[in-house]
Amino acid sequence: MLTDFATLSPSDTLIDALVRCVHSLQEDFPVVRGPQLVGIVSRQRIVDALRNDGNGLCAIGDVPRLPGGAARGHARTTTIRRLTAGQGLALIPVADSGRVVGIVSVQNLMSSMSLLAEQRRLEREEKGE
Repeated sequence: MLTDFATLSPSDTLIDALVRCVHSLQEDFPVVRGPQLVGIVSRQRIVDALRNDGNGLCAIGDVPRLPGGAARGHARTTTIRRLTAGQGLALIPVADSGRVVGIVSVQNLMSSMSLLAEQRRLEREEKGE
């Protein structure tokens, strides 16, 4: 789980969102009102809204976003798969007591799985298997 991530507020403008896109490697952003997750907006939807509306002062709350399902801090991979299935999400927010405390990106998950496989391979070699 990544704990250093960018969020957007429904009152943030498209210009605010564009700045976060430029300074972040995230593809999707949790949209939060205080500690409450209200949705997820993708970098592509932000860019599309800027191109279609041409108004950088439009609020993120007016941009179509995906519903925000959050995994609990102890969620398993099956929960993440279920939450992302068919929604085209590249990340899942992780909540603790209703507050977004981190994100799990598909890219991060795949990287971690690859590193774990490599660690297991090295452990088998050390044992002589």
